[in-house]
Amino acid sequence: MGLLVLLLLLLLLFFFFILIGASSSSSSSSSSSSSSVSRRNYRVFLSFRGVDVRGTFISRLYEKLCDKGVYTFKDSEELEQGDRRGDLFDAIEGSRIAVVTFSKEYARSKWCLNELAKIMEREKLGKIVVLPVFYKVSPGEVRLHEKEKGVKGCYQLAMEEMEALHGKKMADIWHDALWKGGDLIGESVQDGEDEGPVVGRIVKKVLKILNRVPLEVAKHPTGIDSRLEKIKPLLHMSPHVDDVLMIGIHGLGGGGKTTLAKAICNNIADKFDDWCFLRDVRMTDLVISQQSLLRQLLREPDLIVPSVDQGKHLIKERLCHKRVLVILDNLDSSDQLDALAGDRDWCRRIMQ
Repeated sequence: MGLLVLLLLLLLLFFFFILIGASSSSSSSSSSSSSSVSRRNYRVFLSFRGVDVRGTFISRLYEKLCDKGVYTFKDSEELEQGDRRGDLFDAIEGSRIAVVTFSKEYARSKWCLNELAKIMEREKLGKIVVLPVFYKVSPGEVRLHEKEKGVKGCYQLAMEEMEALHGKKMADIWHDALWKGGDLIGESVQDGEDEGPVVGRIVKKVLKILNRVPLEVAKHPTGIDSRLEKIKPLLHMSPHVDDVLMIGIHGLGGGGKTTLAKAICNNIADKFDDWCFLRDVRMTDLVISQQSLLRQLLREPDLIVPSVDQGKHLIKERLCHKRVLVILDNLDSSDQLDALAGDRDWCRRIMQ
């Protein structure tokens, strides 16, 4: 009898542990599923104020991006209850591009302003490309300028309210983010304008950025980040600067000049209309180099350059209105620079 009772107790304990194990497994699975959701990497993050654009412009843009297979974050569908700020910031950090739609009510949302501050912080680090859309507001208004002399813009009025609600410290952070975001070149939508072409241009820009294959840098690029940070201030990356900028990187062979140039290209290429990296210029015929440069920047694979002089003419005529980044690797004579970069009015930015 005692033996039978003992067996029954052992069976009960066995089933108890099975139940505990199943429960633990289920909980672990649920936790893993939840964490995997929060770690999803998006390609594009849409920052917008829903009251202005959710049912029109943003819906159309989101649909077109999804149609092209671009994994896009739009908070109305992706966020559930919980740490909303953490979810938003995770989505921003996982995205390569942020499309920020500045509308009349954007600056009256704490969530939008926090998103923008995070986005501009990532943009400064070269971790995200920002494509602004000025939706029935001007870039000047976003930068907190007056709408007209003596008349405050909607962003000025909104930020006065936000400062009163959230304090000067937060308002200063938001002011800085708005100024930087409003200083970027982007698309604009005016009252009564057909939004379709604007959406099409944004989708085209997004695909162009996502389709760009980064240049392969050294497997273990020791010290590249610190050297990159030293060069960045020389680049004067304001989108409103039209001057041609030429920067020379020189030194002994094997010192990492090409590696550094590739890292710079990967870091800033998305800020230009087009870019071109020409390898070993001194080892290549000048006509071939000119032809390669034009084919890459104009996306005309069949373009022919008959001579160096005609190549110079084509580069000047076809590139003078484009904002381009050109990196010329391994130059060793002024003739090469003259044939490929020439005068300062040939194109917008060149690195040699």
